[in-house]
Amino acid sequence: MHRGTAEALAVVASPEGLYVPALDLHLDPVKPVKRAFISHAHGDHVASQTSATTLATTETAALVAARFGGIISNPAAFLEDIAWNAPIGPTVLRMVPAGHVLGAAQLIAETPAGRFVYTGDYQSGPGLTHAAGSPHECDVLVIEATFGLPIFHFPPRDSVQTTVVGWCTARLAEGLIPVLLCHALGKAQELIFALASANVPIAAHGSVRKVCDAYRSLGVHMPNVLPVAALEDGPAVLVVPPWARHQPFIKKRKDARIGFVSGWARIDAARERFDADELFVLSDHADFDDLMFTVRSSGARRVYTAFGQAAPFAALLREQGMDARPLEAVPRDLRESERMEPNA
Repeated sequence: MHRGTAEALAVVASPEGLYVPALDLHLDPVKPVKRAFISHAHGDHVASQTSATTLATTETAALVAARFGGIISNPAAFLEDIAWNAPIGPTVLRMVPAGHVLGAAQLIAETPAGRFVYTGDYQSGPGLTHAAGSPHECDVLVIEATFGLPIFHFPPRDSVQTTVVGWCTARLAEGLIPVLLCHALGKAQELIFALASANVPIAAHGSVRKVCDAYRSLGVHMPNVLPVAALEDGPAVLVVPPWARHQPFIKKRKDARIGFVSGWARIDAARERFDADELFVLSDHADFDDLMFTVRSSGARRVYTAFGQAAPFAALLREQGMDARPLEAVPRDLRESERMEPNA
């Protein structure tokens, strides 16, 4: 691999978001810019105004239009298709799976100064409904640090999914309604896919069902999901975003039992915050061990940490002799439908 200087591929935190001067490119900006890369379709990575040129995967563009078509400007023109391998002057841009949700991508830039990688929201390994993420060798790495503290050690995903399915099946057998609080995009579809293997009826909030429909349109086989109103006809597992837990269709039910599904479930305080009867540590982000594995596998000469625990994670990397620098990102402009909803 060509080894250039890290300074030539420096990253700065601008008022619009993370910016790479050498590429004249913003990464998941919070405001419209001349040229932007959007890593995935979660609301905290999608600005309300479309940038002049936006690079994203076909899946991300479709999911943004499905979820925020009435919110963002000109969603039909959201994507400039770079076909996953586009020369821009002496630089070639590529997108590879980030393992986070459907369509989530890492950006790889092959430049005269060396290889640059931005992970976006990231996780190693395969998912039930999306491509597997994996580390890539580079000279400069920009990596998310949502769970960049050693306390965030997560159990194997398949084991937790099995536990969730077992808990839901047991609650249904007791005549109760198991309610799973999880993000409407990504984790909800993973859980629905796992639940379907147990042949249990599944109902979901409209925001979850909208994403399931978008997944189907993109060629992902999604099991049948009933509307919330179907609970009047019989018990089912109910999948809803965390912000919906206060809505009457849950609060009025004495037979509801709440399971909070998130990496933040690793913290005991989550039980009280989300009125949860059960906590399930399952995330679509990398845990601390996965982040460390990814950084080491990259062989990067410089590492920028962004989002979440950026500062402490960078400090831990420096203790191991790495050139690691936190990027103080601009606060994300969340869509109203995702407020109070942890994207983890």
